[in-house]
Amino acid sequence: MYTRAANMFKIAKNWSAAGNAFCQAAKLHMQLQSKHDSATSFVDAGNAYKKADPQEAINCLNAAIDIYTDMGRFTIAAKHHITIAEIYEAELVDIEKAIAHYEQAADYYKGEESNSSANKCLLKVAAYAAQLEQYQKAIEIYEQVGTNTMDNPLLKYSAKEYFFKAALCHFIVDELNAKLALEKYEEMFPAFTDSRECKLLKVSKASIKIRVSLANTYGALLCAFLPCRRFGHLFECFRGHQTCFALYQACGSGCSRKMTILADLKKPPNCLCVHSGWFE
Repeated sequence: MYTRAANMFKIAKNWSAAGNAFCQAAKLHMQLQSKHDSATSFVDAGNAYKKADPQEAINCLNAAIDIYTDMGRFTIAAKHHITIAEIYEAELVDIEKAIAHYEQAADYYKGEESNSSANKCLLKVAAYAAQLEQYQKAIEIYEQVGTNTMDNPLLKYSAKEYFFKAALCHFIVDELNAKLALEKYEEMFPAFTDSRECKLLKVSKASIKIRVSLANTYGALLCAFLPCRRFGHLFECFRGHQTCFALYQACGSGCSRKMTILADLKKPPNCLCVHSGWFE
């Protein structure tokens, strides 16, 4: 009866009433020891509440997760942790809690040997960790995922991207460690050496050497927006910026052009004034 009422409320787009009716149905199913039906009703309630009350949607999904984990259905529980993380991302804007749910989803996926799904969750954690300036955490995840994928014939081409992002985070924190990390990645994954990602890191290294602020600009933007469908153009922009740096070094102390070149260097490369269509 409650389920039928909930569906009628859905037709009328009365999402709060629909969510409440599904919750009542879930409680009745639980009293009847029908765990699967109870969990399904809590999920339906969460989906209805998402359109009206995000926090109540999270409460319902957490109730469903508790039931699924008690039943040993960890893959389904992981899926709902991702849904909760997405609500925190888009509706409640609480990135720390979104990270926690992505991490929990990754743990459940790992336990079920769903490594590809676990990696997707971990990469979300790494991206947000970098945005929150938790660079060491981001580095560890990118290195872990890169190492896991570099020996997989289907996924190894993605490894260079993960090592690239790890190196960017290293550059933001410490140049010496970044250099050592870059050498380690090349040794671990020889294909990385000839990649455009590795060449870009080496080209932009000198600029990063003198300005941590520029490293932060590069790191934040590239970690957020890679992979770029116009990576070649991006690479050329950074190489042009490096040429500008070389001119600055070549100028003597009394050179009238030195301050002009320095002002140009303090600006991000033109390629960072991008169109959203460049990225996917």
